[in-house]
Amino acid sequence: MTASTLQRRVDFRPGYDKRDQVPNCGIDGGSLWWTVTGPRGAVSFEMLTNWYPESVSPALAASGPRMPLAGQLTWHRPADQAPRDAEAAADDMVHDQCDFLNGPCRFHSCYSCATPVLEVLLTGGSDALWVKLETLYREEFEPGEVSA
Repeated sequence: MTASTLQRRVDFRPGYDKRDQVPNCGIDGGSLWWTVTGPRGAVSFEMLTNWYPESVSPALAASGPRMPLAGQLTWHRPADQAPRDAEAAADDMVHDQCDFLNGPCRFHSCYSCATPVLEVLLTGGSDALWVKLETLYREEFEPGEVSA
């Protein structure tokens, strides 16, 4: 598979202030998601921005500037596709409606794996991040295949 057959997508999921709801769901900052999708699945990286809705910002402003944080790295495959292997299948979760594949999927997440990917973004920019995500896609979904 060549990089040209992979699709790139960036999404922003806004933060929220749901402290006044029952039950109290608290607050959360927005997150940016970079996703590489191909015919066999998707790899997605989440960056936590620490950007909060205005209703929350005054309380956070006193604490000074906030740096982005690594969120998670996720791998998604269609639900009807065989799991990676029997051991890994136990860790997979199922989504009835995957935002990245537009249908049911099996997925697994790694939070500690996201930190080095954030470092790629911060030191190499978006071009380096896309190369990293495309490499992760090939390693997960095309192991042993020669990449172009």
